[in-house]
Amino acid sequence: MRNTQPVWTSPEVWRNIVFLDTSIGGCFKGFAKEVANDEGEWRKVLERDEEFPSIMPQINGKDLGPFASLVALKAIRGSELRFGCQLYVQNVLGTRYMSPPQQDLSKALDDSSPLTPLIFILSPGSDPVGSIKVLADHCSLPEDQLHIISLGQGQSKAAQKLLEDAGEHGGWVCLQNCHLAETFMPSLQQSYERFQQKEMHHQFRIFMTSHPTNILPTSIVKQGIKIVTEPPTGLRDNILQTFTDLDNSGAEDIPDCPNYKRWLFSLALFHSIILERRKFGALGWNKAYEWTVFDFRVSQQSLYECACINEVGTLWDRIVFFTADIHYGGRVTDQMDQRLLKSLLKRCFAANNPESETADPALKGYVLPSDYCYKDIAEFAMCLPADPAPEILGLDPGAAVVYKEMQSNQLLDSLISAHREMQAHTGGNRDDSLISTISDILCKLPPDISSEKSNTTVFQLHENVQTGLSELSPLSDFLKGEIQCYNTLLTFIQVSLTQLLEALRGWIVMSEELDNLGQALYFQKVPRAWILSSYPSKLNLGAWLHDLSIRVSSTRQWAQNGPPSVFNIAAFYKPQSFFKATLRVVARKIKEPPSNLSLSAEFAHAEKLADVHAPADKGTRITGLSLQGAAWSLENKKLADAKPKVMFQDMPPILLVPKMSCVANEGKYKCPIYRTADRTACAEVITFLDLPTDDDPEKWIRRSVALLCETGQ
Repeated sequence: MRNTQPVWTSPEVWRNIVFLDTSIGGCFKGFAKEVANDEGEWRKVLERDEEFPSIMPQINGKDLGPFASLVALKAIRGSELRFGCQLYVQNVLGTRYMSPPQQDLSKALDDSSPLTPLIFILSPGSDPVGSIKVLADHCSLPEDQLHIISLGQGQSKAAQKLLEDAGEHGGWVCLQNCHLAETFMPSLQQSYERFQQKEMHHQFRIFMTSHPTNILPTSIVKQGIKIVTEPPTGLRDNILQTFTDLDNSGAEDIPDCPNYKRWLFSLALFHSIILERRKFGALGWNKAYEWTVFDFRVSQQSLYECACINEVGTLWDRIVFFTADIHYGGRVTDQMDQRLLKSLLKRCFAANNPESETADPALKGYVLPSDYCYKDIAEFAMCLPADPAPEILGLDPGAAVVYKEMQSNQLLDSLISAHREMQAHTGGNRDDSLISTISDILCKLPPDISSEKSNTTVFQLHENVQTGLSELSPLSDFLKGEIQCYNTLLTFIQVSLTQLLEALRGWIVMSEELDNLGQALYFQKVPRAWILSSYPSKLNLGAWLHDLSIRVSSTRQWAQNGPPSVFNIAAFYKPQSFFKATLRVVARKIKEPPSNLSLSAEFAHAEKLADVHAPADKGTRITGLSLQGAAWSLENKKLADAKPKVMFQDMPPILLVPKMSCVANEGKYKCPIYRTADRTACAEVITFLDLPTDDDPEKWIRRSVALLCETGQ
């Protein structure tokens, strides 16, 4: 008897449960029946707000072991897998494996010698220079004996001289960013070998900072003490770090600008928020930016200078220009990230501005009291929450679930990578499994889209009034390109699978490309060669092939039956070309350049795809988009706060109506459309749609609200 999916589970969760029941068996035999017939305990695991319980519900009256509980957790609530693994390690291996060993620079210094350098391996956002300065003060090292030089073009001779002088007279030399000084490394190697041949000053020490690289001299790396540096984690620790070794001039009061201390704290809050948002992936930033405390320090100096000038009417513009456009914005290459950066800066400064009418209530606990002096700021920061809610960062509360899912996926990817080589060479069983997988894919792979079977009116030529030439309509021209793209992809997949099948049977030589293809298929991943030859996607192999069949079927139906009443954007190979074609159709009718037009989104018609029975009288209807970071109110037809634990919401059919680009869009959020939820890998915006909202559009900018063609689920 087949068990029915409970309404409280998603299709993905139910597939996981059925897979454990039917394919894994053992202690999971009867899992689907248990969940379908007695949902009480298992539903609590899925819907509870806190982490999962240490003891999972029983299956067939039997307890699950520690590892089986982890497997069940992955099936029911994968976002909590990392926490589950921590609990597993604590209960099975012991609490001593829960925390990494604490670094002690003083002990590392004691273990060093003039010929034993301290090598700091950098991670994004970390900066050990401040710690080195604190260590120098602790050791009562005179200021003129601490030499810090950032390696780069033209710094080799200066660095060489510092090493020679300090080696003879004593002192510490910190060589920053060694990974950027490949040409200097041979000279450093020679100097180090000379140092080994003579007696060096007992207070001589070499400090080196570098990102992971293979250009450092082998002998120095082998002899040195390696220290991996990590940036501060959490909003509070980042705020505290910004005030470590702050330039003294930045701590002075400015008589003509009594709000300066609050501005300084606002800048520290801004710096910490943009760093903390990085852990949320694409919801935080489309691209990863390596901001450091140096960006804060130069921004603080600019802030101090602006506050000293204090020109009425231009002060805020100066702060935005130097902070968001130059110091921090100079690293930003994505237009949506640039928009977000300015919005976050405005929000942080508004929170500490008594006269602001746009202060975010979420930041009420981050308002610095006006009577605080500079030394009180650090104490104030110490009282802040170590790990605040996503709302403090400007994000939707559901972003916490996204972060947990990212952590769990990274953990699983690491485990798979660690065992991939061993499992990929297990012999005949692997080859037999691959042959079965390939044969199954080839049987289910859809055939090419034949132009000969197309509707005669679809590719009918029309006279262009402007040029007098006969040509395809813009939409027919777009469809022709889609058919070519999908046919090319289908042929490529079929040829590569056929070649791999022949190689597995020993008919042809197994090349590196074919071996990589086989490994990907064995681990149910979309082969890299297919990804490079197709459209962006984050689906696994099975879901990707199913999605490809839907795309090809949708394109085939258009070619054979004519344009649909509603166009499925998610089925297009190049959706950006569809929007351009839609504008070109209208541009020809009204004899306006397409650049003068934009697409306006209307939602006053059908709320479900089944309600659409005919093409729109005006404009073009589309579907296939999902909303991330917010919800869509079908009643009000406006943006609303997302529901708890709901990451994506399918949008109703949207009517696209062309309009003149100069028309103002007040009360609307300019929402970008992306190909996938992984905006980092596909940051190009397909187009923008203006979505109605009762809230300030800045709220949705900070929540990184976007429309997606594919959610990855």
